[in-house]
Amino acid sequence: QKDYWPAKEYIEEALQLYKNSAAKDADTNNPYIAISLNNLGVVYESMEQHLEAEKRYTEALAIYRKLARNNPQAYNHYVAVTLNNLGYLYIGKVEPEYGRAEANCKESLDIYRALAAENPQAWNPFLALSLHNMARFYQQKYPNKTLSIQLVEEAIKILDQCSDDYELVREVRNKAKRVLEIWQEN
Repeated sequence: QKDYWPAKEYIEEALQLYKNSAAKDADTNNPYIAISLNNLGVVYESMEQHLEAEKRYTEALAIYRKLARNNPQAYNHYVAVTLNNLGYLYIGKVEPEYGRAEANCKESLDIYRALAAENPQAWNPFLALSLHNMARFYQQKYPNKTLSIQLVEEAIKILDQCSDDYELVREVRNKAKRVLEIWQEN
């Protein structure tokens, strides 16, 4: 069992400093508040404190959505990451909330589709990862073979257009191929 308390304490301390500074300069500090909240969500989720994780992710998401309204180019990616974190939190709870998980992951996927349409070189690997994640969701948690295979094949097609020099591309390609192998075994 890992000891997450030191990380939690450091992040909470940083969060408080950013919140204090935001009283004077919210524009500069709100992104740091959001990332600190998201990081706290990850720590709480790792500690299996799902309600605390959900609270932090939800707070981060609200800030990122506001930032993205003013600067979508800079912050839509963070909205997508936080939605994905929330989605997988809902899957991992003692009593999973698949509907909420699916909705968050689909919204994240939609954001990555839009980002990749504008800049494929930068965002296609993340789009492929999001497609893979949805394919695994439909494989493991909410079985739908047809949709899962469709999503993972789309991910592989996108990855085939990406450079293998990028570790994320190689990693997601291997994971995507594994999803197909599992379906073929069943």
